Amino acid sequence: MFGYAAHEAQGRALHDLLAPERFLGDFHTGFSHFKDSGEGPAVGKTLELAAVRKDGTEFPIELSLSAINRDGVWNAIGIIRDITERKQAEDALLRANRALKTLSAGNLALVRAANEDELRGRSRASS
Repeated sequence: MFGYAAHEAQGRALHDLLAPERFLGDFHTGFSHFKDSGEGPAVGKTLELAAVRKDGTEFPIELSLSAINRDGVWNAIGIIRDITERKQAEDALLRANRALKTLSAGNLALVRAANEDELRGRSRASS
């Protein structure tokens, strides 16, 4: 999903590879708190975020995180899903809904207009 071979990612902090640079400062602040407490704003939640591929392109992901304490050390277990297709479908649906609302408004204007002048927004007195 991210474009890295296993040997390129092994031993590296995945968040530094996958998170957009503009979010790294906030991440490091939150991660420091997580290491101490096992708590954080993303723990126990499913969030929609941006991620970065090896080639630098951003794409939308869904991230679900859980915390586990092993031998006194907090670790995060996460599931990441590429939600590009879902976001594209949501955008297409929004565009279709806007088009239908516009069509509906036009149809309503046609039905309510008694004559061509009313349809154009002019009264007979102003003609």
